[in-house]
This record gives sequence, structure tokens and C-alpha cells, in this order.
Amino acid sequence: MGSARPIRVLYVDDDPHLGALVGLFLEREADDLRAQTAASVGEAQSALAEHAFDCVVSAGELPDRSGVEFFESVRDDYPHLPFLLFLDRPDETAMREAIDAGVTDYVRKGIGPGQYAVLADRIVNAVQRHRATRRLRKAEKRYRSLFTETNEGVALLELVTDDAGEPTDFRILDVNDQYASILDLDRADIVGKRGSEVYGTAASAYLDRYAEVVRTGEPIEFETYYPPLKKSLRVAAFSPTDGQFATALSDITEQKRAEERIRESQRTYENIFQGISEIAFVHETGGEIIAANEAARERLGYSEESLIGMSPLETDAVDISDAGVRERLETVREQGHVTFETSLDAKTGESVPVEISSSRIEYFGMPAVLSIARDISERKEQERQLHTLNERFELALEAGQFGVWDWNVETDQVTYDQRWAEMLGYSLAEIEPHLSAWEDRVHPDDLPDAKASLQAHFDGETDYYETEHRMQAKSGDWIWIRDIGKVFERDESGDPARMVGVHQDITDRKRRRQELRRQNERLDEFASLVSHDLRNPLQVADGRIELAAQDCDSDHLDSAMAAVERSQNLIDDLLSLAREGERVTDMEPVELPPLAEDCWQHVETADATLSIEADHSIRADERRLKRLFENLFRNAVEHGSLTSDPGARQDALERGGSDVTVRVGPLDERNGFYVADDGTGIDPDERTEIFESGYSTSRDGTGFGLAIVEEIAQAHGWHVSVTDSESGGARFEISGVATVE
Repeated sequence: MGSARPIRVLYVDDDPHLGALVGLFLEREADDLRAQTAASVGEAQSALAEHAFDCVVSAGELPDRSGVEFFESVRDDYPHLPFLLFLDRPDETAMREAIDAGVTDYVRKGIGPGQYAVLADRIVNAVQRHRATRRLRKAEKRYRSLFTETNEGVALLELVTDDAGEPTDFRILDVNDQYASILDLDRADIVGKRGSEVYGTAASAYLDRYAEVVRTGEPIEFETYYPPLKKSLRVAAFSPTDGQFATALSDITEQKRAEERIRESQRTYENIFQGISEIAFVHETGGEIIAANEAARERLGYSEESLIGMSPLETDAVDISDAGVRERLETVREQGHVTFETSLDAKTGESVPVEISSSRIEYFGMPAVLSIARDISERKEQERQLHTLNERFELALEAGQFGVWDWNVETDQVTYDQRWAEMLGYSLAEIEPHLSAWEDRVHPDDLPDAKASLQAHFDGETDYYETEHRMQAKSGDWIWIRDIGKVFERDESGDPARMVGVHQDITDRKRRRQELRRQNERLDEFASLVSHDLRNPLQVADGRIELAAQDCDSDHLDSAMAAVERSQNLIDDLLSLAREGERVTDMEPVELPPLAEDCWQHVETADATLSIEADHSIRADERRLKRLFENLFRNAVEHGSLTSDPGARQDALERGGSDVTVRVGPLDERNGFYVADDGTGIDPDERTEIFESGYSTSRDGTGFGLAIVEEIAQAHGWHVSVTDSESGGARFEISGVATVE
């Protein structure tokens, strides 16, 4: 025998030795019995007041009252406590008196230990019945409370079985109003009917579950969908008594819809979270990651499983107990947001500089933190480069004698550095009283252009403001200033708010330019004069040689004619060399293919061929660019087959390079072009000399053709060099060229 928990028994007998013996035998007969003895009614009542007993066993006669009288006093205070009498040879009258009084049971004392086994069995049975009755009362009370007060729909039902005792249906014994309302039924129409009648089915889909509840007494709970009403229901079932069960219905349709909306929101959130292009984590307020997006996995090289549990501020690198990390997490908890810069260590060991923006969120009902880490590697590199540039800028300011100004456009307040003041002959301390409005500090003749340049920059038409104008120094002299500036800040409406720039004294440069211009003008005048004075006698000599050739046939006349022609070529090249070196200021888009074709037609090419592989346009002075191409083509045709071997060189000169192929193509990244031939090329020892004026390997050459090419390139700001072509000939490369997209 046994029970769910120990049974505490109070045995009352005026013989303490007998009481102890009875208690000992009871505990031996039933493992779950625990006996305590009392030698008097007073002692028993004190024990009942102090401890919770499951049963009282009393001798039939006690010193001051009978066992029945003691029972009646106990019943007043403990109306449901099981009470047994252990009687010495009772007569019929005593036993009937005990039963009439309401004693739970009685046992006759006998001889031998068998009487204790009977007593122990009666005690266990009485307690189990009492406990079952108490559970039933509780169940009934709970049922009645649920039935009348709950918002759930409650029904009391009983199983219907066949002859073999197998459940076939259930009968509805009673329902509350909520039950009928939830299922949209009339209470009067369903009470007393079978479930198959009410719901129109042969048997309930949940009959087996209900039968199991009745059989085991174990309650169940499940969710289901009721198609006729398109409702989701939660069903709880328990068995209040044999053969019966009760169900409690809850309409959870809205809850299910809300859950679906939440699931949809979760899916949407997950899609958004995973779609963030920057590294993103969701982590607990203590720091441990609970979700990481795809960008985090790819950039840091960890799987999601590896990232879970890390700190987003450590990624296996920095201990979470770090004071700075704790402080930032605390800021998020208190203020809801924090932004800071740190670095994340990738699995490869690379340290990724990031700017982390952490915000307090609710993650599926739980407080959490969303941290988005923006990779700032590029910005950090830019800052490093900017720092380097700043250092170089400071050096440039120092070396270039630049003065710095900082203009608050809104207040018209300007600050200057010491070098700016010294440029005008002042110290920084004394210049302030001498400053006037911006318009008054610029020479009147230069002011319109300066204003126009400044306005164009204000309007966003230029990347920076640049002008050259005159300013009056302390001495009263006007000095030339190169003024360069840029808007660094704009107000909310987009108007300039702050501008920073530099001044450079270019007075000496202006003077040198003027002097150089005058020298160039004199040189050009001299070259034109020399050209005119030389061409006249050469033309006379040319005419006389032609007349002489008509009178006689002499090889000396051919040599004289060649000398005259070479002198005329020298004059042309000298004029070009004098004029082509002037800086190009006006450039326009020029398409290379048609220009190269046109230049080829103006050169004596014999049987040479041209292949144009360039298809882009560049910015250049078209007239000078033609001169450059013509000289390069002429050089390729006349010298394309030249070699360092004297015999081969003479053979090539006699051929005139007539079989050479000349190619025009783009340089890498289209930042220039090349002109190449498939001749024997140029000896590496001669490449440093070929651009020098007068250098030529041809008996008939002037030696100025490639010098003119270099002058034209430098006038454009380009660079020209020579190397081997793919076919072994010469390749002239012109780089630093502005390409037109």
C-alpha cells in the first residue's frame, strides 16, 4: 500500500507505553505512515493546533471522556479530518454510537500484530478517501467558479461508450453563456444533446483526447481551428469526476491574427536587418550578440554561429569587461543611443576601423541594442592622407610664401596670419586699423574680374575661386596678388557662410612674365626679320640654279639645289622652334583619328602605311597638335629603319623608310597617345640626345623636328618620351594629356 505523500497520524491513548507500541507497529505496516502519540485529550488538542495531521486514531476510553466524546470535540474544529476508534472488545451499542456520531471507522483491538495491519490499512483508506473527496470538492468549486465567473466558454460533458466500454461520443450536460456565444449556438438547443448532433459530425475529432483525460485524470490543453466560424480556439479539458470531463474554450482568433502580424513584422524586420549593407548586430544590453546580418558575416569572416555570444565591440578581440565598452553600453541603457569610433577584428586578423551607432530597441519583446558599424577604412585613409596633405600644405605655405585668410561671409569678419600681413608690409598687430572693405582693398581696374570670379564660385559654377589682382601695400605701392579661395561652409539656405583662402605675392613673377613677353616679341621680330632677309637671297639662288640647269648638265647644280632647300627647311624649323614653345592657354576638344589622317596626307610618306588604333578625343591646340603629328610621322618615315649598324643605316636611308608602318594608339587608361613604327628603332645610347636642337642622324635632316615635338608637348603641359615599340621600332609616348569623355 502507498500514497502520494506521507500520512501523518495522531494516536491518542492514556497508556503512553501502548501508544508508543501502536505508533511503532503502524509505521512498520505502512512505509508512508508517520505516527505521533498523545497521552491525554489536552495533549492531543495541543498537537492538532501545532501540526497538520491527516488522521486521528483514539482509544475507546480516555481518562476524562470517551473516544466518541473526544471525536465530537475534534469535529467542531476539524470537520473533515478522518477519525478512527481503536476499541477494546466493543459491544454493538458502542459501535452503533460511534457510527451515528460520524466517526470515519473503527477497529477492534485484538491479540497479535495482525490488528495493526488492519488498523494501518483502515487509516490509509480513510485518508485516501478524504483526499479524493477534498480534490473533488476543489474541482467542483473550481468548475463552478469557472462556469459562472470566467470569460471563457465552459462546458460539462460526459463520455458515451458502446457495450465494450469504448468511447463513441459525448453528451453535453451543461454550458455557460460564453461557450454558446463563442460557438454562435443557442444554449437551450445544445444542453442534453450529443456532440455529433450539435456539430454535425459522426464523432468529435478530439474524442480520443477527451477519453484519455477521463481515463487518467490528467488535464490537457491544445489549440484548434473551427472552420464553420473561421475561429481559432484554445481548448483546456479536465475531468471533475468519473466518466465526465469539462472543457474551457477561449476565442484566440484575434490573438492568432496578431501573432501572424507579428510574424510578418518579424520577417519584414529580418529582411530589412539582413539587407543592411553595413555591419549590423543585435545584442543583449550586456553585450552578447544574438543576431548578425550578412554584411557582418562577410566583412568579418565569421559564421553567424561563431558571432552569436560575442560582443559587437570585441569580435573575439577585446574583453567585454573593458571599462570603455561597459561605459558605452551603460550610455545606451540610460540615453537610448550612442555613437563612437572603434575597430572590429576580422577572423583574418585585419583590424576594421568602424563608426558604431548603437540604439536601444525591443527585439521580439525583449530589451536589446541594435548596433550598426559603418566601415570607415576609406575615411581613415583619407584622414591620414589629409593629415599628410596638411603637413605638406604647411610646408608649401612656408616655401611658397603664402598668406592665409579666413573670411566669415555673414559678418564680413576676416582673420589673417602673420605672413599675409608681412606681404603688405605690416605686422599682424598693426594691420587691423588699415583694413577696409574688400572692394576697397582691390585695384579698381581689377575689381570687376575679381567680383565675377568670386560670384561664379559662390553660385557653384567653379570648384574654387581664383584671381590675380593688385592690392596696395603699406608703402603705397600696388603689388600683384594671386588670390585662391574656397567656400568651406554654407548656411541652411545654401548661401556661403565661411570661406578660406591664400594670397601669394606674384609681383616679381608678373614682372618676369612681362620681360619674357617683351623678349619673345623681340625674338619673334628678329626671327621674322632673319627669315625675310635670308629667304630673299635663297630664292634668288634657287632661281639662278634653275636657269643654270637649263644651260648645262652638272652634278654640282644638284648639290647646290639641295643646299638651298636644306637652308629653307632650317629657316622654317628655327621659326617653329622659336614660336611653338609658348605656353598653350586656349585648348579645345580634338578627335585624334581624323586629325592623324589629315596630318598623314601632308607628309611625304612614299609607300609607308598608317594604322590608327586610338578612338578618343583630347584637349589641345589643334594647330600645334598637327605640327607635332607631322613631325613624328616625318621622323618615322625618314628614320623608321635606322639602326646603330652603319651599313644597315645607309641601306635604310637609301630606302627612305618607304616600307615602314606607323601606328597611332592610346596609352593605358587613355591618358595620352603614342606614335610607333616597325622599323629597327633608336639606339638606347642615342635616346637621351634625340630631342636636342640640331641633333640628326640623317645627312639631309635639320635636327629640329623632335625638338619641336618636345616644345609643343611642354607648351601643353605634356611629357614626351621614347622607347621600343612592340615590333621593335621606335615608340614615342605623349602622356599627361586631358581626355574628353
